[in-house]
Parts: sequence; structure tokens; C-alpha cells
Amino acid sequence: MGKIMCPNCHKTVAMICPQCQANLTPVNKNIGTCPRCHFTGVGVCPTCRFQVVYSGCFIATAAYGTATSKELDVLRDFRDSKLESNCVGRKMTDFYYLISPSIANAIARSTRMRACVRKCLNLLIGALKKKGY
Repeated sequence: MGKIMCPNCHKTVAMICPQCQANLTPVNKNIGTCPRCHFTGVGVCPTCRFQVVYSGCFIATAAYGTATSKELDVLRDFRDSKLESNCVGRKMTDFYYLISPSIANAIARSTRMRACVRKCLNLLIGALKKKGY
């Protein structure tokens, strides 16, 4: 995943795991877990100690407020079974991981934006559930 911007101190930093202090630069993007202890959900900015979402589903995690929301399971299933199964889908996923951390940080800071994104995601998730994801 590399470096992301901390929404608190606005420094671009490599995230560290709040559980084992591992460097999260090599985080498994498909799962969003620490490669050492498998902690999932948030990273900690090493500069100001602010918690920053690093789960693979950045925007949905910011909108729902947790990386363990059942709605995220539907999105992860779609990503893993459909998008990751072909070259175009993998490129789309890579692009999402490039741009979504900064979008997710903006969403996380706004109650209204979180509510709006949740409504949009609920529509998408409903459609994916109808297709069996």
C-alpha cells in the first residue's frame, strides 16, 4: 500500500500496526491486515499516533466506521471473486488502492459525507447481493 496521508497531522507516512508495531508498507492489499500479526482495521500514524484506516476497503471502512462491517464482506467478495480474476479488474483495484486513502480520510472527517457514501454503497451492495456476492 505504501504511504498515505495522516488526516490529523497531514504528513505522508508509512503506517505502523497499532498491535505489533510492524511497518504496514507491505500490507496485503486484498485483506487489509498486518503482515506480521494479522491485525485488521486501522493503522497508527508514527508521527502523531492518530489512528488511520488501512483496511483494503478504504472508502467503505470510512463510511461504515469499521473494517468489520458485514457490508464490507460483500464488497470484498466481489473484489476477490470478480475483479481480481482478470487483468482489467486487477488494474481497477490497483487504481482504487492508489486514490482511495485520501478520499476515505475526507469521508471519515465528515458525518454528512459518511451518511451519503453509506447510502450509495447500500445501493451497490444490494445489487451485488442480488447477483450472489
